Amino acid sequence: MFSQRTRTEQEMRRFGETLSAEYGWSNLRLTPADRGFYGETWRADTAQGCFFVKLIAYRRHIPGFLQSLAAVRRMNDMGLDFISRPVETRSGDGFYSGTGRRGRGIPV
Repeated sequence: MFSQRTRTEQEMRRFGETLSAEYGWSNLRLTPADRGFYGETWRADTAQGCFFVKLIAYRRHIPGFLQSLAAVRRMNDMGLDFISRPVETRSGDGFYSGTGRRGRGIPV
């Protein structure tokens, strides 16, 4: 399992500010969720609803994760509504990866 480290208060503040800016969320409260195999999973409670956020610290995992969102979106489009729908950034230009890459090519 990857990335089991504890985040500092400063890191969490920056993380929350980034999420609020990229997704337009307000009244954001982040709490840890089951982390899964790799990366970190956070529950984001906001004025706009509740979301799960994946934080992937290892850059080599990011392209594969962003590509997997296309498969998730296809399953959503086929009517599988029990699978969480990926949420695009506020600007609608993809999914924020923190590396400057926006997940281009991911169907929306």
